[in-house]
Amino acid sequence: MKNNLITSAILATSLIFSNITFADESKEVKNWTVGAGVQSLTVTNDYEDDEFSGTIITASYAFSDSLAVRGSIHSLEHDDISAITSDSFDIVGYWGTGLQSEGFKAYIGAGFFSDTWEIKGSQWEETFSGAVFSGGLGYNWEYVSVDFILGARQATDYADFMESAGISGTIMAINTSLVLSARF
Repeated sequence: MKNNLITSAILATSLIFSNITFADESKEVKNWTVGAGVQSLTVTNDYEDDEFSGTIITASYAFSDSLAVRGSIHSLEHDDISAITSDSFDIVGYWGTGLQSEGFKAYIGAGFFSDTWEIKGSQWEETFSGAVFSGGLGYNWEYVSVDFILGARQATDYADFMESAGISGTIMAINTSLVLSARF
């Protein structure tokens, strides 16, 4: 009788864990996210900040829970002088945790950006490009995800532009984004 109870308990436990395992295996892996949100860009120097805000559209592909790549396009407007716009894109590879599965995620990465400033109604434009380093936190639900992303752009081109305008000092370019995405 004692052996029958032990055998029954082992079989029942095996059945329960196999059902849990099968339930997890039946979940569809969602590699793609496509989203939109808000972004700000601050190019700061020792005297004042140039601040831009606007929209971001992203698409990302998670190769696994720890590796992903994201491409983004940004359309921003200067906060003080609305005639100045910033249109940019970036491509970033990320390493982290939870990039593909449901639940919390955190990641860091590096990539490339290109940014063009223009004045509406004029021929003036200035292009900046270089490396971008970013990280983020977010949460994946079954069909939706949310991300907060903080990035630092290589500021060499921004510094050259500022120096040509007579502004010197330490130049930094920081962007923040909040993105809501669909997962599929």
